[in-house]
Amino acid sequence: MKTMTTTTARICLTTCVLLATAAIGCQSSEQRGFVRGDDFIGQGSERDLHRIATAQAAVGARLDATLHPMHFAGDSLNSLGRDKLDLMLKDTDACEVDTVYIDLPTYEASTFDPRHEAVVAYLKDRGLSDTQIKIEKGPNLHYAAPSAQGIRAMQAMDAGGTSPAGGASAASSLAPAASK
Repeated sequence: MKTMTTTTARICLTTCVLLATAAIGCQSSEQRGFVRGDDFIGQGSERDLHRIATAQAAVGARLDATLHPMHFAGDSLNSLGRDKLDLMLKDTDACEVDTVYIDLPTYEASTFDPRHEAVVAYLKDRGLSDTQIKIEKGPNLHYAAPSAQGIRAMQAMDAGGTSPAGGASAASSLAPAASK
């Protein structure tokens, strides 16, 4: 009889362990913190990657802040121009535009006024007031850099790491001059 009790006890113990394992193993993935295939972001949802890319594009559009002839269809803004202005507005917390530059070649200078009016009208449609809109003619000189430094660095890289004059390397030719 003692053998039967030991065997029965082992069976009961084994059964209890198996039941406890099954109960723990059958928890839902939400309780364990796992992500399952049906928990992925939906098709129409904005992903982090897109938010980051949009933020970077907005910063770039705001720094450049220049509309060129390619941003217009005749005297009105085309979709590229509207998108650039929208990106500029996305980059600001105060919903204001510092300055928009309209850079036109001299042979299109006569189209500045109607294009200026188109930009003002578009920004007003987006909720900006007259005091928040500033438009200047010409390129944005605050966001320009001479190309000579880049060309010199490219030539230095092509020549094997030294500048054409035999001086510093490409990296040091791009470094800003130390202020005195």
